[in-house]
Amino acid sequence: MNRQKTCIICNKTFIPKNRQLKRKTCYDDHYFTCSICGKVFIDNKLQSSHKFCSKECRNKSRSISIKNTNLKKYGVTSTFKLESTKEKFRKTCEAKYGVSNPYLIKEISEKAHSKESQTKRISTMLERYGVKAKAPSFRDITFRKYGVENISQTKEWKDKNSGKNHYMNSEKGRKEHPWFKEKSEEEKEIIKEKIRNTNLEKYGVPYCCMRPEARKSRTISSINKKWNEVIKGELEFSIAEESVSYDIKKNNTLIEINPTYTHNINECPWFSDKIIDKNYHLKKTEIANKHGYSCFHIFDWDDKEKIKNYFSEKTRLEARKLEYREVDMKESNLFLDKYHFQNHCRGSKYRLGLFYNDELVQLMTFGKPRYNKNYDWELLRLCSNPKYTILGGTQKLWKHRPKGTIISYCDISKFDGKVYDNLGFKLIRQTKPTCCWSKGSKMISNNLLYQKGVDKLLKTSYGKGTSNKELMIKHGWRQVYNCGQKVFTFR
Repeated sequence: MNRQKTCIICNKTFIPKNRQLKRKTCYDDHYFTCSICGKVFIDNKLQSSHKFCSKECRNKSRSISIKNTNLKKYGVTSTFKLESTKEKFRKTCEAKYGVSNPYLIKEISEKAHSKESQTKRISTMLERYGVKAKAPSFRDITFRKYGVENISQTKEWKDKNSGKNHYMNSEKGRKEHPWFKEKSEEEKEIIKEKIRNTNLEKYGVPYCCMRPEARKSRTISSINKKWNEVIKGELEFSIAEESVSYDIKKNNTLIEINPTYTHNINECPWFSDKIIDKNYHLKKTEIANKHGYSCFHIFDWDDKEKIKNYFSEKTRLEARKLEYREVDMKESNLFLDKYHFQNHCRGSKYRLGLFYNDELVQLMTFGKPRYNKNYDWELLRLCSNPKYTILGGTQKLWKHRPKGTIISYCDISKFDGKVYDNLGFKLIRQTKPTCCWSKGSKMISNNLLYQKGVDKLLKTSYGKGTSNKELMIKHGWRQVYNCGQKVFTFR
């Protein structure tokens, strides 16, 4: 039986798998350009149209076509603007409600309802609290009833709950817990040290919650569970010497999941009296590196599919068996948008690639320096297909680099920069953690915010004299600090 079929999108012949005999498209990626927003997207499914990248663009196209049809037929964008339609609407309203505009009836009924409800509200307030307007606060009611502002200050409540914040000692009787007494900072530190020493003697860890059996019984957040399903690692890994824990461990990589609503520096719902430090994520990375691990931070704005591919099982390829070729701009951008965490970068002059069976598997791009003009070139992107581990691939591409001095930047929140050491780069400095404004899966860098301002980015009209920071917080954006960058140079 001949199972060979022709793809209805690219006309390429392919053989469908056993359970996909009715399939009409091949297994290659098919690229299309959205006719509304111009975005290049991949679509491998058989659909009625490949013109739109999303439902929003498709709906926008429909509304545009409706407006164009109305303009051709009637000379207006909507039929509700026609005089004949307006006249028909008036006649129907007069026949049904006795007025030309039914919204007048709605306004009259709302006014009547509000008057009635207002009278009822006043009578209820007079009956309950003896006032017409605002009800007294809970604190005022408690003070009237018990003579104190809080019920916990009454003698009855204290006698009833006196044993709940204490522990019992059979020889000495009831004894107040040391944490409920007023103590100086030095005394508190002594108590903390005693607790640590006792836990180290008994369990080998400074805190009870760090024991393996305690970690198993701890409640793990749903976000961590979902990411672990993607990454398939080990949940809740701790470094006892540093009293630090990480969300997931995968091989020799410790993974930190940093949702915006708990890892921003403006407010944290779990710790009302604490603020996340700007160097929080960097410190986590430094501790992991100190103990021989690499650290990978996942922020809300990261692409879930790219991270899933990055931690997936890989096939080994040897660079000597791969073909070297220069890559054109379009193929390079598509490859980087699909696999690189920061997508493609403008200004690439040299695009060097390795191919396996005519498939691009590794890419290195160079361009003129964007931030430091003292160097001839900048290594803009280095990216591999996440399906493969390419042995010696970076060194093979590096041999074809452009001549001159080179500068490059490494994102510390994802990588440790060892690849630069292998190529002969020198670390010249490490930048401080920078601010990123996050909202859901969106991210705006602090530099972009100060370059363009809130009005351009959020399409508002506040004008000059208003604080960018206050406006961003007002619109639901939060400040999250990354780990900074390492700057490498090659001469």
